[in-house]
Amino acid sequence: MVMLLMGVMNFFHAQTFVHLNEQYSTDPAVITIHNGHIIAGEDLLWNNSVYTVSGKSIYKGFSTSVFDRLYTLEDGKVYVGQGRTSFDVWLTIRNNAIYKGDSTFPLDCLYTFNSTDVYKGASQFVFDRLLYFLGEYPDKMEIVATLLALGMLPEPE
Repeated sequence: MVMLLMGVMNFFHAQTFVHLNEQYSTDPAVITIHNGHIIAGEDLLWNNSVYTVSGKSIYKGFSTSVFDRLYTLEDGKVYVGQGRTSFDVWLTIRNNAIYKGDSTFPLDCLYTFNSTDVYKGASQFVFDRLLYFLGEYPDKMEIVATLLALGMLPEPE
């Protein structure tokens, strides 16, 4: 009985619902983050993952295979695949902001985030809020994977 209870508690642990700004918590979530799995809607089945975040990498679908690795975070830079050159930098994450490419120039700021919200550009004004998180706060790569799943990030060049 204790093992069953622990299993159920683990199943509901590390669960975050992502809502669009104009929706509130009574409306369905657009993304569920569950133990690193980025799942469309409020589904909790891991095999329905659009992306999986494991460590500092984002993988395609339910996989954590090196062959399905899409992006890797290292020293605040998100690299495409397994690349580590300046040409492979897709995004830069610094001071709770996501910048396009290998830049921290204010005009290259795509999003800023805090403990519960993601905002458009270099703003944290209430009317610039795009997403909010209900539940456990996601890490940086889970935020990137969520934005990617919602089609809110530019394709790597």
